[in-house]
Amino acid sequence: MYDGLAKSLAIEGTLPSGASVSYSNNSRTDVGTQEVTATISGSNFTTLVLTADLTLTPKALQVVVDSNQSKVWGEADPVLTYSASGFAVGDGLELMSGELSRTPGEEVGIYTIEMGNLSAGVNYTIAFTGANFEIISGDSDEDGVPDVVESEDGTDPNDPGDYRDTDEDDVPDYVEEANGTNPADAQDYADEDGDQVPDYVEEKEGTNPTDPNDFVDGDGDGLPDYIFERSVVEVVSQTLQVAWDTPINQLNPSSEVVAITGLGEFVNVPVSWNLADYSPTVSGVTSFRGQITTSGVLRNPLGIQAELLIEVLPKAAPQDIMLSEDQFTPVAGQSAQQIGFFTTLDPIDNVHTYQLVNAAQNDGQYFSIQGDGLYWSSQESLPGRTSFTIQISSTDRAGNMIERTFVITRTRIPVDEIEVFNTFTPNGDGSNDTWGVPDLQYFQGGRVQVFDRSGRRIFYTESPEVRWDGTFEGQEMPSGSYVWILESRETGEVRRGVLTLLRQ
Repeated sequence: MYDGLAKSLAIEGTLPSGASVSYSNNSRTDVGTQEVTATISGSNFTTLVLTADLTLTPKALQVVVDSNQSKVWGEADPVLTYSASGFAVGDGLELMSGELSRTPGEEVGIYTIEMGNLSAGVNYTIAFTGANFEIISGDSDEDGVPDVVESEDGTDPNDPGDYRDTDEDDVPDYVEEANGTNPADAQDYADEDGDQVPDYVEEKEGTNPTDPNDFVDGDGDGLPDYIFERSVVEVVSQTLQVAWDTPINQLNPSSEVVAITGLGEFVNVPVSWNLADYSPTVSGVTSFRGQITTSGVLRNPLGIQAELLIEVLPKAAPQDIMLSEDQFTPVAGQSAQQIGFFTTLDPIDNVHTYQLVNAAQNDGQYFSIQGDGLYWSSQESLPGRTSFTIQISSTDRAGNMIERTFVITRTRIPVDEIEVFNTFTPNGDGSNDTWGVPDLQYFQGGRVQVFDRSGRRIFYTESPEVRWDGTFEGQEMPSGSYVWILESRETGEVRRGVLTLLRQ
């Protein structure tokens, strides 16, 4: 092993008398290997030549990096220092060449000092003991941002509250970049205990960033002050006044509402309204809820919703009721005869419900309403009556109602124009088996008579809806011609004709 002294080889043992040995290339001081030659000779001996390697190995040198080496962020690295021990006699630090290095990086933090290209020459191996190198922030206001960075950012390095904070989450951009979080996202910051308070804030406030139950809570409501100050605590109610029957797609409520934060700040936030229960035809004030959307530093842990008060103004009452027809001619045997259609004069609403008013106490009992249609629905003939007074109500969808009185005229076919059939076949086949003049029932004193050719009256009725079945006193009358007479004592009209009775 190298020790700074010359080294050589020698033959061991005793040479014979008269023999001697000589060496060549038999001295080495530095680490390495060389071949040594030993020649043994004598006058009475054959010369013997021997060779062997002379090898020197490196000496171990102990290099220990000095501790507590550092620099202020932004400065140049100092020369890294160390101590060395284990030199051979006559050697010292002057043999050292090269220099130490450290792991790369310029952010505030701890870096490992490495051997770099440090060397003690070929005669030594180095047993290396490293250390750490620290980059110190140089942070005058102790806000976690180096003074050099604050100077570059244009903030005050002596004001702990003045630093670049793009997302306004109270965590300096510099700290967020060092933590690997997004300095432009107010919801993205280091939060080891998950209590929603940034570790940076907890460290400044003196709470434990690893304890989810340790945070500043001034009012003891279980919500960190950091969150409360950035939370919506109230939303200013919105009001909207609309005309009756305004469609939902024409409401146009505001897409933003004013929110009040825990710090008392007013902020506009987007809102999405739930108007599913909106009824445009119900007057009055109705409350609706809306879901607000927070962004940036603003949040809504209390689930505050927006309120929209919509007032549907009262609707004016309809103006009038009109009837398309106010007279009709009855059709005998028809149970429901349409007279006309109601319409309501209403510039706002076109949907109305019609009803007969006090129908049981007036002429309304003879009529009915289906939808907007007026029908004669009485089975009574009411002889002699031609005029009927009814009272009608129209109600709009807002519940407004108006009433109007109508006089309905029932016209009758003059006696001389009443259709009288001149033939019938009472053979029991269900077709044309009887004969009558039902249209005469609407006249007072209506009378129908039938006479045979001898002048004998074989059918008589003062109820014109009653029909002759072709018999007299229980006997079938034979086929032939018969005379009929119609009378209306109300009008004094008399009409005669001939009826043919056919039997097969």
